[in-house]
Amino acid sequence: MFQQLVKNKYMLAVASPNDATITFANKARRVAEIHHYGQADKQRGHNKEIQYPERQLLGITRSDKERVSDSVIQHLSK
Repeated sequence: MFQQLVKNKYMLAVASPNDATITFANKARRVAEIHHYGQADKQRGHNKEIQYPERQLLGITRSDKERVSDSVIQHLSK
């Protein structure tokens, strides 16, 4: 359903000296947030508000976090 969101035109990269962030840009961010968190939105062309179910678009599992943490610790200990 959300296969188009991975295209570069829908992504926004922001960097500072201390961190880097990749997020959805503009309208894509709004659509992604509504579906990810299960929020309400008005239907296009109508005044009717629709409650969308929560559909996690992005997620990091506990296993993913542990793998990343282990990799960072291993890299920093070199």
